[in-house]
Amino acid sequence: DKWIPQAPQPLTGRAPAVADSAGAQQGQVTSPEHAASAPSLLDLSGFDAQEGLQRLGNNEKLFRKLIFRFYDEYAPGLPSPVEMLQEGREEEAIRLLHTIKGMAGNIAATRLREVAMHMLDALRAGERQGLDAMWLGVTMALTQALDAVKALREATEAAEEEKAIPEGD
Repeated sequence: DKWIPQAPQPLTGRAPAVADSAGAQQGQVTSPEHAASAPSLLDLSGFDAQEGLQRLGNNEKLFRKLIFRFYDEYAPGLPSPVEMLQEGREEEAIRLLHTIKGMAGNIAATRLREVAMHMLDALRAGERQGLDAMWLGVTMALTQALDAVKALREATEAAEEEKAIPEGD
């Protein structure tokens, strides 16, 4: 049983789903001469890619795989822990924030980890004031990270397609 919704639901109180176009994000291919090689992970907005790579023994392929999995899992949107609390589901809200914090830490999404940890600590301490603002901070950091990964994925796919085209075509 996954906590990520399978069917589309209204986004009121939920983390926003990623838009179809990431816009001009860092890591996005902007000219044909840049398409020949995969974009640099070091330009990934919202991430400390050097830290993430170090955690994985500098295995860039594995790091890309993990951040793309992160995108696939979190892009559809998340339930709101604030709504969970209003429904008396405190344990579930804490588990959700703990999962976000852990995943963000694993992939070195530093801002997302920081804001999720702040909200998690507040919940565990019994604080209930300011949770809407904290959740907004989490959703903003999540959206930034997802947009950056989406742009990286699109640029990576474009670079792979460029490499697959035989010369002379």
